[in-house]
Amino acid sequence: MNKKEEKTIRLITSALERLLEKESYGELTVSDIIVESGVSRSTFYAHFKKKEDVLKNVCVSIFNHVFTTSQHDGHHTEDLSEIPFYDYRWMTAHIFFHFKAQAKLVSAIFSSGASHLFYRTLGKEVHRLMKLALPGVKIKHPGVPDEILETAMSGAFVDLLKFYVVNEREETAEEMANYFYSLFE
Repeated sequence: MNKKEEKTIRLITSALERLLEKESYGELTVSDIIVESGVSRSTFYAHFKKKEDVLKNVCVSIFNHVFTTSQHDGHHTEDLSEIPFYDYRWMTAHIFFHFKAQAKLVSAIFSSGASHLFYRTLGKEVHRLMKLALPGVKIKHPGVPDEILETAMSGAFVDLLKFYVVNEREETAEEMANYFYSLFE
């Protein structure tokens, strides 16, 4: 993708982000996004088919940063398991921190009519994290299959993350990560 295309996509996604902070996703139209972004209708449709595609792009942008950053070298990696020393507590705190930093946007998405897309994508990413974290967590119920524990931890994490952001909690990201893992140790 060239710089001009990247800039156009950023204009459109930024417009949706701003609109979500003011209005419900269900009430927004492609026309609203076009007006807010300042691009032409043909430019919008050259990059996106519908508003759901713009929201997917916003979600991917959030998740790519949050779920692919290594704490060791500052470089991005597509696979968290490639991190030589995987610190699941650091990664969990990292997620809390970045979602809190984007609280207004994330809260708007959580409360919008599009939260199902956000939840589904977030759930998949969190499940990958929990799969990596599970060996380092001392579970109180060792007879429960790993897949069930990963699923339970993933669901609990997504709910706690939503609670933290939507309710504008004052705890630090590190405190939230510690609270979360203390539930499973």
